[in-house]
Amino acid sequence: MRVGVIYHCDQTTDRLDEVLAAHGAEVARFRLDQGDEVPVTTPFDAVIVLGGAMGAYDTDEHPWLEDEKAWLRVLAGGGVPVLGICLGSQLLADVLGGRAFLSPLAPEAGVVKLELTAAGRADQVLRHAGTRVFSLHQDTFEIPPRARLLALSADYPQAFRCDSVLALQFHPDADAALAVEWAKEMAPFLNRAGVELVDYERDLEAAEPYLARTSRRIFRAFLEAV
Repeated sequence: MRVGVIYHCDQTTDRLDEVLAAHGAEVARFRLDQGDEVPVTTPFDAVIVLGGAMGAYDTDEHPWLEDEKAWLRVLAGGGVPVLGICLGSQLLADVLGGRAFLSPLAPEAGVVKLELTAAGRADQVLRHAGTRVFSLHQDTFEIPPRARLLALSADYPQAFRCDSVLALQFHPDADAALAVEWAKEMAPFLNRAGVELVDYERDLEAAEPYLARTSRRIFRAFLEAV
């Protein structure tokens, strides 16, 4: 199995890497934010698109986003399994006929309660997501016309599926250490969310064993369905 992993920022992906290794996947990693080209000519059995600080609409500042979106549109049209996380989910919403945008609501930061829809409970991957996830964003999406909403939190849609595409607003890829590192780099963001760093850290550390288990289950189920 050949899997492409697309990065948009510095981050660790230990949970994902463990599951990829356990499946014997051949992994190709691309840092688009550092000048790697979109791998348009490389065949993959599956693609995982990670998050980033930029918005899906920030194409003037990051023109390579247009190339990435064009490539994702081809992958989706060809039935390649694609898992989009945070920015990845917003890019997928955009290319499939939905919309990615900056929400007028307060940012979402920390451990949030996840509610699965009936479609989410039946989904072969998302049914493993559990009832709590880590989320850190204010950008959000409107789901594409043919997509099914799989999960939501109190204020935001959290997951949708459109054929071979699975989009997650939350972060199964980020462990507590990475989540805290991100928050320390984004102190004004936490302030806008009305979240104190000490509470954010405490909640993540308490939830870490649970989130680690459910996140690995998500990645295993996604790869097993390829």
